[in-house]
Amino acid sequence: MFQSTVQLALDFLSPESLGESARMAQEIRCLPNDHDAKLNMLEIGKISLYAASSAVREIQRITLDPKFNPNLKFKDQNLTQAVSDNLTRITKERKVSCS
Repeated sequence: MFQSTVQLALDFLSPESLGESARMAQEIRCLPNDHDAKLNMLEIGKISLYAASSAVREIQRITLDPKFNPNLKFKDQNLTQAVSDNLTRITKERKVSCS
């Protein structure tokens, strides 16, 4: 049934494997609810969005921290909140069509 397998450890997902992982997650979603593989559902979207959010927070921290560069000025103090709001909106459950 599945020709390749991916094991995600410690919520790590490399950018190179994102496409394959998303494809496999879609295949798993189409399995019957009592299938063993469905118990190990890949949360590719959530992992990717969490990584992006973490990167934005780190960039914001570096930009706002005067110890790094006191000459840098950051105008949007609400960037992290905006990212968080978008993550919430994007991660709402979507219907998946299995054909």
